[in-house]
Amino acid sequence: MGWQGRAARLIILVLVWCMTQGILAVAQEPGTLAVVDDPETEMWSLVRNSPHPADVAAFLQAYPNGKYAPAARLKLQQLQRPQAPPGSQGIFLPVPPPAGMPEPLSAMRNSIGMELVLIPAGEFMMGSDSYQLEERPVHRVVISKPLYLGKYEVTQAQWQDVMGTNPSHFKGNVNRPVERVSWHMVQEFIRRLNAREGHNKYRLPTEAEWEYAARAGATTQYSFGDNEALLEQYAWYNRNDGGTTHPVGQLKPNSWGLYDMQGNVWEWVQDWRGPYLLGTIIDPQGPATGNVKGYRGGGWGYGPGRCRVAYRSYDAPNYVYGTHGFRLARNAP
Repeated sequence: MGWQGRAARLIILVLVWCMTQGILAVAQEPGTLAVVDDPETEMWSLVRNSPHPADVAAFLQAYPNGKYAPAARLKLQQLQRPQAPPGSQGIFLPVPPPAGMPEPLSAMRNSIGMELVLIPAGEFMMGSDSYQLEERPVHRVVISKPLYLGKYEVTQAQWQDVMGTNPSHFKGNVNRPVERVSWHMVQEFIRRLNAREGHNKYRLPTEAEWEYAARAGATTQYSFGDNEALLEQYAWYNRNDGGTTHPVGQLKPNSWGLYDMQGNVWEWVQDWRGPYLLGTIIDPQGPATGNVKGYRGGGWGYGPGRCRVAYRSYDAPNYVYGTHGFRLARNAP
């Protein structure tokens, strides 16, 4: 993709984000501006002719009950329906996007080949009233802005590309998640990657952003429901891991296309340890200071209870062990 294509894609990304925030302004006459008060219509005008199912899915995530939702659902079904190419004799294959088309607005690939998925703004009920006290009380959280989140846990290859070393205990396949990285080591990785790309957008997800993305709209123990017997299809944990990590992306993703959100390695988050509060909380950041940092998701060697999306755990920010890795977040656009 040439610079013109990259520039056009960047402009579209900025427009979509602005419209989801309801802040886009368009010129009417010289010297005057009119604020767009129908961001749904503006976003639909961008995605209605897109060949990418992910674009339409992102629209439905933002406006699931909107006036264009029925048309969007029909379009999504059409885009996802396999087509029979000429001479295929009944063998159905998905239709590739037209040559030269940009990647979907809902995904991006960065300078080290890391794939990130666009997580829409929204709200959810965070925590659980059924298990550990740390998970209580269940409370409403608003994620007011979209963000990008790694489709996979950060791999050993990606860590080595940025840092020049591989601290992991489980080597042999660089597509395994990097581990034996402390929270402080992760901050240095983020600093170097931001410097390489010339911005300051990469970071760890907050604990609230992590749980919001892990749930992917679910209100159950796991992203796929409450049936623990299905966990082996989604997570590497003590009943199927063989005492080791595994290359990322081998099991099923959640409904937002994120892999290994449960199991494989625990994932550091940005927050210091802190109690949950009652009421509706907008973009919670956790305490300003503390002694231990959070990590989420469970990992190899741990039981199914630790893989629940609401489970919380903590360690000192300099703690290093073969169960701890991370997933990268990036501000959008």
